[in-house]
Amino acid sequence: MTNKIVAIQGNHPSKLKPLTDTSIFLAIEAQRLKYKIFYYEPKDLSIINDKVVANGYYLEFNYSDKRFFKILRHQKIELTKCKYILIRQDPPFNLEYISTTYILDKIKNKVKIINNPTSIRNISEKLYSASFQKYMPDTIFTKDMNEINKFFSKNKKTFTFFIKKIISLKIFI
Repeated sequence: MTNKIVAIQGNHPSKLKPLTDTSIFLAIEAQRLKYKIFYYEPKDLSIINDKVVANGYYLEFNYSDKRFFKILRHQKIELTKCKYILIRQDPPFNLEYISTTYILDKIKNKVKIINNPTSIRNISEKLYSASFQKYMPDTIFTKDMNEINKFFSKNKKTFTFFIKKIISLKIFI
């Protein structure tokens, strides 16, 4: 039987922005529902003898304290003991990020993982938007500076531009 544990795979809590980071909002709501929060960083995820484990810590989030989180105790746990796992780390979308999705794939049928590790690996949320071009303004996905300059010259009077870096591509919307 699973425990009332929500594991969060993310950047260290000290790097989170307490007023805007949805990871904290989700954790506080889980705490309100009497779940324990187990937090670990991607580098602390392992497969040991066919078990997916993480070295991390139980913690509590609290907006009323100056420091918005408190580490209660460090522990290594088998992640199938959790009710939910939230994948919340920030990019870069690098080999470590991809490797964690393969590790979590081993247990995705034993514990509810939000977001599905296979989907995170297979779908670039930025590039996926190209599937909906009919709903978007003129957009370019490229690394070619000549193409970027031509696109900018053609569209500079009509559009506001956003620049997003995807791996090594630059996107203009």
